[in-house]
Amino acid sequence: NTYEGTLDAFYQISSTGSYLLGGIGCERGDAEDDDDENRQVRLKLGIALALPDDWQMSAMGQYCWQDYDHKDSTFGDMREDTKWQVSLSVEKKLCYEWLSLGGDFTYTDNSSTIDFYTYHRSVTTLSLIARY
Repeated sequence: NTYEGTLDAFYQISSTGSYLLGGIGCERGDAEDDDDENRQVRLKLGIALALPDDWQMSAMGQYCWQDYDHKDSTFGDMREDTKWQVSLSVEKKLCYEWLSLGGDFTYTDNSSTIDFYTYHRSVTTLSLIARY
């Protein structure tokens, strides 16, 4: 079972659709396996910009803190993770209003008190987007 509460706020900074956003979220995960029971707090901050010539760009940063309730049964230590995630997206409308080309980059850094769960990840995507 997962119980979650979030609060997000948006502030429009131009009439063309550009805005700032921020949010906070709390999550409680109750699991059958004690290793998976945890609490998590998330904070996020971002901006979305509507640019000339049908370009859109957005950037978002997110910080998560996750605390586990019990010692990890494999490693015998209490686990606590902190995760930073930064993402950048660019999108351009093509020859039709419903067709776009998008590019995304996301970097994630997860640090844990148990080294096995520490990782860094970079993901880059290029997408053809059809909205209907």
